[in-house]
Amino acid sequence: MKTDPSFMLQSSNIVAPKPDKPLLKPTKYRGAVAVNRTDISQTNVTARTSVLNPDRQCPIHHKPHSLAKCRDFRSKKLDERKSILKEHAICYKCCSSTGHRANDCKAIIQCSECNSDAHVSAMRAGPPLWATKDSNLLPQSHGRKSDPSSPVTTTACTEVCGPRLKGKSCSKICLVNVYPRTNPEEKKRMYAMLDDQSNSSLARSAFFNMFNVKGTMLPYTMKTCAGLSEAGGRRATNFVIQDVNGEVSMVLPTLTECDHIPDNRDEIPTKEAVSAHPHLHALASQIPPLDPAADILLLLGLDIIQAHKVRSQINGPNSAPYAQRLDLGWVVVGDVCLSGAHQPTVNSFKTDILNNGCPTSLSPCARKIYIKDKYTESCPKFEKTQAEVGRHIFQQTADDDKTALSVEDALFLEIMHRDFTKDEVNNWVAPLPFRSPRQRLPNNRDQALSCLMTLRKTLKKKPEMKEHYIEFLDKTFSKGHAEPAPALAPEQECWYLPSFGIYHPQKPGKIRVVFDSSAQCFSQ
Repeated sequence: MKTDPSFMLQSSNIVAPKPDKPLLKPTKYRGAVAVNRTDISQTNVTARTSVLNPDRQCPIHHKPHSLAKCRDFRSKKLDERKSILKEHAICYKCCSSTGHRANDCKAIIQCSECNSDAHVSAMRAGPPLWATKDSNLLPQSHGRKSDPSSPVTTTACTEVCGPRLKGKSCSKICLVNVYPRTNPEEKKRMYAMLDDQSNSSLARSAFFNMFNVKGTMLPYTMKTCAGLSEAGGRRATNFVIQDVNGEVSMVLPTLTECDHIPDNRDEIPTKEAVSAHPHLHALASQIPPLDPAADILLLLGLDIIQAHKVRSQINGPNSAPYAQRLDLGWVVVGDVCLSGAHQPTVNSFKTDILNNGCPTSLSPCARKIYIKDKYTESCPKFEKTQAEVGRHIFQQTADDDKTALSVEDALFLEIMHRDFTKDEVNNWVAPLPFRSPRQRLPNNRDQALSCLMTLRKTLKKKPEMKEHYIEFLDKTFSKGHAEPAPALAPEQECWYLPSFGIYHPQKPGKIRVVFDSSAQCFSQ
């Protein structure tokens, strides 16, 4: 009824509505506003936003890699590359921003191919260096999917890897000569693998058969990344390893028979592989030719640490292999395939059972081997030791509660039992119990001379003590208890005994001269 306009209710309580306030205060001066409408298609917006950061997304492949490292972009002609940059409004200088032009670019750049600071390697004129024969550079190619079934082959890479379409990677393998320590005429040539992840040196069964090494099959435990395994083999000792030039020889530690040594001859460095890399070209004459008659028979672990010491090294570029000079010769480590043309070789292993009984499909690590000798019940030495322990372990003796001798006490008693003798006049002569190896005595002449000067001042102040002192020394020489020391040769070892006199409280007129054999030398 209230909303019906025919009803006009009159009431004194009704307040008249206030007029609405204007949203804008009127101003004295109001200028005209002109609006121009801009139409932007959705397609252009999408294309524009996709290249806002060409350093993170390639505008050609729309993949998460930078345009400056795109292999397809670098392989195009310079005019085509400029057209792509112009189309997407990308800086010609840094190729990584759309917010400025080349004239306003403040980025610090350098070409990795010609070291120029005027352009990046992606805008260098001419073909890329990785397309040439002697290049080790491999730009990123995220735009193309690699097909392992059809690997790329180049003439340069075939010279290094061979025509088998399989990549070549080198490791620390040296051509060496090995012979028994007592019979150098039985020198044999073989390859030795250096593995700083193994604690023991190993040898194949062919090594033992080559030198006709006989012995008992002793058990041991082998620990690798695939788990623990029980094995057994012979032991070989007193062998010498020598480089092919015969300049360095080393005595091999005890070798354990093991046929699980990696036997990949493709990892042996060759002259062809070294010559193909500019930074290793000078080492081609230092790498011996591949010996088809020599097999990989040895694995040298950390028990022969001299063989692992690096005398010099050549690094080269970050993605290139490096070389190290060891005592056994030069070794090359890394992938030597040129330009990454060949796909890496993948070795498959059967499923292994871990120590806890669980299966694993992980590839066992052939570069980490731990050997631990173990005596089992089938070992004659173990049976003998077990019988002796069982017979003597619970026997009681009178010395069970006595403190055992220290190591130095035992050595002292051994010296006395060996060298304590009686001379021709029936006098017992005891040796000096020096530690082995005995240190050379320092020259304590300055300390002894200082003590002598102090003694002279004392005797000068006490004439009676001086007479007693001289009388005591005269008796010592007359009875043959002392004699003048012989003349010293240059750099001859010697030791001076300082002396001083003391009186007994109950014998005031009789002096006793003490030769201070416990005096220490502090000059050295």
